[in-house]
Order: sequence, then structure tokens, then C-alpha cells
Amino acid sequence: MGDRGPGPGELDEWVRISSPPPTGLALANGLFRKELGAMIPAFAPELVVVDPWNACVRDAMEKDFQEGLTRLREVLAEAPKEPACLILHHLRKPKSDDRQKGRNLTNLLSGSYVLVSVARSVLVMQPASDDTEDSRVVVTPAKNNDGKLGPRTAWERSEAWFDPVPTLDFEAFDSGGFKPKVAKVTEDHIRKLFANSGRRAAYDALKLEGGRFSHLL
Repeated sequence: MGDRGPGPGELDEWVRISSPPPTGLALANGLFRKELGAMIPAFAPELVVVDPWNACVRDAMEKDFQEGLTRLREVLAEAPKEPACLILHHLRKPKSDDRQKGRNLTNLLSGSYVLVSVARSVLVMQPASDDTEDSRVVVTPAKNNDGKLGPRTAWERSEAWFDPVPTLDFEAFDSGGFKPKVAKVTEDHIRKLFANSGRRAAYDALKLEGGRFSHLL
């Protein structure tokens, strides 16, 4: 294995990844659960990852979440050991006044609170900005039943890896920052505008189209 972890093909003995089922993760289908459960004893996984959770449930209501978790436990019970289960779920569509941090981030999870109440730990991953070319993310431990939450951290996606970003401006992140800075007219601009210029030249410089300082208005 390389310095940054295993390379292609080096995890085949340890990891099994299924193709996307044509009908989704149909946990409501007894035959699907039976076939999935039959695959687990031979591999004896120590961790089962479900991605995404909304492929396992019909709706985002409390009843749907409870039934989905019950059926998932039924499948996991086929494993010789008691495997851990990692569920990947999405945040709901953000509102303009969303400013949750820390533990309160659990309120942003889509659908019923049931998933949060059942989980032993909850990690929330958010993009560092709205820039489509920004590969940084912020990871916040929002729940941890077995220990301290610990601080949130920033990371940058690089190929199939994550590198720490210790210099992220969390104050700007919390305020919805990381937006392009808009130039503003300052006192220095005004002084330059009127220096050695007549009134007519000043008005020309302030024209919205073609003026010397139009880009600042």
C-alpha cells in the first residue's frame, strides 16, 4: 500500500461493492432481503454501508424510517458477527435562515428524526462554499453517544482521498461567506477621481458604461 492508502485492486479482499439494484434498495421486498441476507454470511462484513438511505424507504415519514430500519436490522442479523452500519443520508433543502452549527445540524437531516435518534453517531458533511470548483468540505460531529463530539474539521477532496485543510476560515463559513468580493468605492478612489480633474472629467469617470470607475459602481 502507498503512503496515502491502498491502491486500485488492493481492497478486493476486504470490500464488496454492489452494482446499483435496478429497483433500488428494495428492503420492503421480502425476496430482496432474503437474497441480500444470503450474501452476508460468506463475506462476514464488519461494516455495512448503505448509500443512500432514501433508496431504502418510500417516503420520509416516521413510519417509513422505522420500517426501513427494522428491515435493515433483519438483513444485518444474518452476519456471523455484529457488523457496524454506516448510513449515508442527505440534508434537506436549505432555507435562507439556516445557520445551524454543532449538534443543531441534526435538524437539517431530511425526513424524520427517527434516523438521528437511532444512530449512535452522526457526522454532517457540508461543502465549504457554493463554488462548483471548490473541493473543500466541512465535517461536523453532531452526535456521539460513546464519547466527546470533538471539533469540526475541514478537508479537501483529492482524487479518492481527503487532505486536511487547517486554514479554513470558519467565521466566513458560518456567515455564509466565501463569496466573490465586490469592489467598493473608497475615499481613495474619490481622491484619485478629482485629482487634477474638472467636474466634466469626474462625471465621465463615474458613467456606468465606459467610465473609468464604472466597474466599482
